[in-house]
Amino acid sequence: MARARASQQAYPSGNAQSLNDRISAYLKNPLNFPPELGQWVRSQIVRNPTVKIDPYQLPNLDKKHVVGATNEPAFQNSWAAYGAGFDVPFFYKDNQARVFLQGVLAGGTLGTPAFTLPVGYRPLGGQVSFAAIAGTTGAPAIARIDVLASGPVTVYAASNAFVSLAGLSFRIS
Repeated sequence: MARARASQQAYPSGNAQSLNDRISAYLKNPLNFPPELGQWVRSQIVRNPTVKIDPYQLPNLDKKHVVGATNEPAFQNSWAAYGAGFDVPFFYKDNQARVFLQGVLAGGTLGTPAFTLPVGYRPLGGQVSFAAIAGTTGAPAIARIDVLASGPVTVYAASNAFVSLAGLSFRIS
């Protein structure tokens, strides 16, 4: 009983609540932890015979990598985000070693890399995908997007007005 009173006096409820909020906010932010921690946690849960969770059921701890942001891959060859309320180009990987590209590019030199994916986000072999673009007359058209094992994401199309990366994905292992 004396211990309970002492702990109540040492941590008034207002301070304890704000400390709990700060700790919760810290733990919920995946940017505070290295990717290795998420991999280790997933491996421990999957290996534990009393836990019945498949790897795909675990949350993704990889952050969204926004192209052109600080400490992220830069745009190349005059490519940029399309803007106009559309997603900026970004990529991330899931728990099943699949990388996803999203967002809309515009304005770059066709046939040259728009950006280069970092190691750990590159396909094992070259990938060819197709995406929606604005054609030369403004009507929708199709572009070819190559993602090579060395990392460059290159657009081949008749127009650079906009190129959607939505739905592009590939395995990395």
